[in-house]
Amino acid sequence: MKKIVAIGAGATMLGATIFGAMAADLSDYPSPFVKDGKFNTKIVIGAKAQTPDVIGAIDIANSLQFASRVAKDLPGSSGAVTIDNGVSMAASGRDIYMGDDINVTKQVVTSSDMPTLLKSGTVTNEDGTYTYNQQIVLPGGSVAFGDVSTDDSNDPFVYVNWASNDGYKMKVIFPQATNLTLADNEQITLFGKTYTVSGTSGEVTSTKVTLYSAALDQVFTAGESATVDMSGTPVDISVSGANSDAGTAVLTINGETKSVSKANTYTIGGQKVYVNDVFVTTVPTPSAAVRLFIGSEKIVLENGNSVQVGSTSTSDISGTTVTITAGSGKISQIEIDVQPRNVEVDSNTRDYTKVGEEFVDPVFGTFKLLFASLTPELMDASRDVIKLDTADPYLKLTFTNKDGNTYNGLRIAEGNTSGDGTGVSVVANNDPLLLLGGATISGASGNKNAFIVDADGNSYIMRLDKVYNSSTEAYIKLYDYATGQTTDKITVTSGAATYTLAGKTFTFTVPLLGAETATVSPANVNYVYTKSGAKIAINGINSTGGIDLTNLGDTNITVNLTEETSYNDWSGTPSWADDAGWVITYNNANSDNDMRISTVAVNATSSVQTSDSNKYELVSNYGTFIKTDTDSYDAEIYYPNTQMVANIFLAPVDSTASTSGASSGGTYYDTNRVQVGAAVLDTTVLSGYQDSNLIVVGGPCVNTVAAKLRNNPENCAEGFKDGEAIIKLYDTGKGKVALLVAGMSADDTVVASKILAQANALGSKVLSGSEVKTQTVTESVVTVQSA
Repeated sequence: MKKIVAIGAGATMLGATIFGAMAADLSDYPSPFVKDGKFNTKIVIGAKAQTPDVIGAIDIANSLQFASRVAKDLPGSSGAVTIDNGVSMAASGRDIYMGDDINVTKQVVTSSDMPTLLKSGTVTNEDGTYTYNQQIVLPGGSVAFGDVSTDDSNDPFVYVNWASNDGYKMKVIFPQATNLTLADNEQITLFGKTYTVSGTSGEVTSTKVTLYSAALDQVFTAGESATVDMSGTPVDISVSGANSDAGTAVLTINGETKSVSKANTYTIGGQKVYVNDVFVTTVPTPSAAVRLFIGSEKIVLENGNSVQVGSTSTSDISGTTVTITAGSGKISQIEIDVQPRNVEVDSNTRDYTKVGEEFVDPVFGTFKLLFASLTPELMDASRDVIKLDTADPYLKLTFTNKDGNTYNGLRIAEGNTSGDGTGVSVVANNDPLLLLGGATISGASGNKNAFIVDADGNSYIMRLDKVYNSSTEAYIKLYDYATGQTTDKITVTSGAATYTLAGKTFTFTVPLLGAETATVSPANVNYVYTKSGAKIAINGINSTGGIDLTNLGDTNITVNLTEETSYNDWSGTPSWADDAGWVITYNNANSDNDMRISTVAVNATSSVQTSDSNKYELVSNYGTFIKTDTDSYDAEIYYPNTQMVANIFLAPVDSTASTSGASSGGTYYDTNRVQVGAAVLDTTVLSGYQDSNLIVVGGPCVNTVAAKLRNNPENCAEGFKDGEAIIKLYDTGKGKVALLVAGMSADDTVVASKILAQANALGSKVLSGSEVKTQTVTESVVTVQSA
């Protein structure tokens, strides 16, 4: 079967699978010639080749450059957290952070913030109608992290700490003082709940206000009967008679009859009833009527006492205090102070509210303090993950730089294997890491130094891989531990070579003819910056540029994190101590001489033990989350690119928080450049052709590597026909493969090169198995046939 391909047009006809089985298959192309997004081959051109072979090689190289890329995630947005009908406790331009009191930015909430819950109202008495305003003075609980003894989980968490902070205050303010003793049976709405002012003698004074609410507020006409639903239970009610002049009536509830008078509370037929009023109605006909609050609840606000609630009797609401301001028998303000730490819920008090939880006001039950979330969450995917691993004799560092490249488990310090406190080296992949700025860097075989350079927040851990300095040629090569790539030759001119990283040029000075060392300017450093801008510094450097624990005595190697830098997304003057330190201790007493984490401290705050006795956690005021393990001696640091925000709201009880505007950030492709020197002549690789993956362009007549692959045929054109070419895989041994692209003529080779270069773009599996043949039909149409 043949596959018919229109070169450059993308038209194909499916064909049969060809014979042959190898570890590599043409259908996998461009693998293995591109591996993990990196160019992983050499393109071999014959020294005797004609120009068309070079053109074919260029086509192949261009396609492999496009394939040499890695998909990476762009940073996303956490979005804005909002709540229906509620208000954030943060003020515009200033969020709430770890360590803050939650009233640090906003102290009072009024009707302009919550127009329904805190709506101004009026109350009428015999003197007239009086206006009142409502407000809530916010509490001073602080945002903290730790293990609260009263929590059953025994694991630390972020919470609002009520333990030693002021509570909140609800205020009812009468701009013109009013005599509420004259407002008997008048309605008043406080913090979203409607009450009736008591008309019972002694229940309302200048220092005491008694209010009634009801599960059901309904008018019943004398001589009529009705059945009402009280929380799923039917209640039968009838009014046998009523006297509006005397304010009395006769009620029958659930078969029990009792004479009642207005402004009094009774229990009839098992139901609590408050007789609000007895009056005359004229619609549809003149008749007496009774307004009843069924299931009545009484709330007593008395100066200097706790809020009291109940029906037939009242009890205190713990953690509350009432203050009434009055003069000449008139009230100008009612203030209710609530201390959340002293409020009993199910007979227990709690001095904290966890993230994700809420505290509901115990007096009116109409609003809540909601600790909705953190932005970003402690282990959110947007955070940098920094790892310190000391589970073996090495201290190893993992981080991702601004380019999105990860330096994974690089050894930055080594325990003393002899146990005598001497000979401790600092290594990255067994190459000594020089941390002293301006140190002489070695590029000699067997003694290649690693070093760190900073390109304005872009950090790179490099190795001086080669220094060649002769009278005829001088160059250096650099190796990047994250990408695993070595640069091409960087020419040394007048004793100096320049190399640009992230737009910043570094100059490497090679001092002497024949020397295999260099110094770099700007100088190498002892710190790195992470992708989101954290600065990690390694301290304890000796005069030779490494870390020698002998010079340090019994003190520690320290790894310091600076949270606020010029390279993160947060701006402003930090209100926190911005250095967080991990202390890594080498202990001679250890039989295995491993490195050890001794302490983790941030802002003088120690780590908190979890329910696992070997694991500890800590959150800094910036919001960096640190996890350590005293068994495996690992540390994981989750660093946000901007200071973590506590999303805390005051809102009606039925409100829920939501996040809008969050985005994943999308994907981009990071292209790995195909290095100069990827294309080579056959004469330079013939002797070591098995050491690398190869793409060999041109047949045995012009390419000695092609001849080697085809067992050096006596007739170099053997197996080729005019107008045809082959694309064939060879297993060359040592785990490497060679791909031969060759035709009878140079033009045939160009056609096969174009097929290979366009293989993925052409759609269906043009290439498969270990070998295919191409045959030119017309200038633009070629058949591809399994061999």
